[in-house]
Amino acid sequence: MHYAYLLTSHSKDSPYAFMDSTHEIMMSLRAARALLGITQDELAERTGVGRNILQRIENGKSVPTAQIDVIRSYMEKRGIVFLESSVEHGPGVALRRLQAPL
Repeated sequence: MHYAYLLTSHSKDSPYAFMDSTHEIMMSLRAARALLGITQDELAERTGVGRNILQRIENGKSVPTAQIDVIRSYMEKRGIVFLESSVEHGPGVALRRLQAPL
């Protein structure tokens, strides 16, 4: 599957359901990596996704959605939250707050 598929066949539960362009998907994944403070090489090593695939994703090139899912899963496990876009703003990313012990 490719970005074209992501942009035309979203399930309502997909993190990409409200992202209306390849650029928005690319920027969200790149921004998430920046929030984690890791390089493409580090992300490639930690996820098993090739650096060339990461470059393609961040440059808005077509890649299998399975690769995007692996990266997204890794990022979410490290505290990244993908924020939906709306009519007021585009998509975004944030770091989940750590819950303080009660």
